[in-house]
Amino acid sequence: MDKYDYLIAYQTVIILAGGVAQAIWSGERTADDAFRVAINHGGMDEKLEDTDGDLALILKAIDDLSKVAGFKNDPKDYAEPTYDLLLKHWPAVEALAAALVKNNRIDGGAVEAIIDDAMRIAHEPHE
Repeated sequence: MDKYDYLIAYQTVIILAGGVAQAIWSGERTADDAFRVAINHGGMDEKLEDTDGDLALILKAIDDLSKVAGFKNDPKDYAEPTYDLLLKHWPAVEALAAALVKNNRIDGGAVEAIIDDAMRIAHEPHE
């Protein structure tokens, strides 16, 4: 396995996460549909600000990195893992989004606490 494979895979999932999360939130129910919406809309929702920066430029950077590494990296290959990861951690995604809307910014320690709390609550048995 090439030494850059994991770096490119992790970076691609991170880049796609915002747009795919927004597509899930908007009602897309498959990884392929969420990926298509994220790419076609560049991470934009007409009602919201750009959630991914300029997705097209970021994806170009991934393509450039793939060329340097010597193999073609297709971001669509990461649609399913990104979608699955977001669904698995959806309570944390919602909690982070709510905190960002409320505070406009969250530091690293607070991010970790929000995620830990959201996932702990999501996994507690309901009485």
